[in-house]
Amino acid sequence: MRQTLVERGKTIFSSTKITYYKTGLERWFLNRKTNPPDWKQIMATLLGLYPTVMILLLLQSSLEFTNTLSRADVMLISNFLSCCLLTFFVMPFVARLMKFWLQPAQQTSVHNNWIGFLLILVALGFMRSIFLWRG
Repeated sequence: MRQTLVERGKTIFSSTKITYYKTGLERWFLNRKTNPPDWKQIMATLLGLYPTVMILLLLQSSLEFTNTLSRADVMLISNFLSCCLLTFFVMPFVARLMKFWLQPAQQTSVHNNWIGFLLILVALGFMRSIFLWRG
């Protein structure tokens, strides 16, 4: 059956092109032919997600009207805002900032991997200390 449809299609279409669309987290890192390794995507996402969630939490706790909402409603609103902020603002910024590490021009070296990883850990530690001080 399939072969018959393929043969029939060859007489109808002069050429075909298959296009794959990325719609998950990997979409944030699509500027080259290959995606960064999963562990780098996770670390970069954490770098963008942590401050986004913490800032929204601080804002939510300072807004009076959120006290009247259920925890489920507040979480739904917060998740929606986090997704929007990450997709349109935060992750494009993080991907540009960490491009040397996420998508290096040359083949990735162990040295380069450690530099990017340590920069993210330092940034997360710095943000954590600010949120603890604020918090």
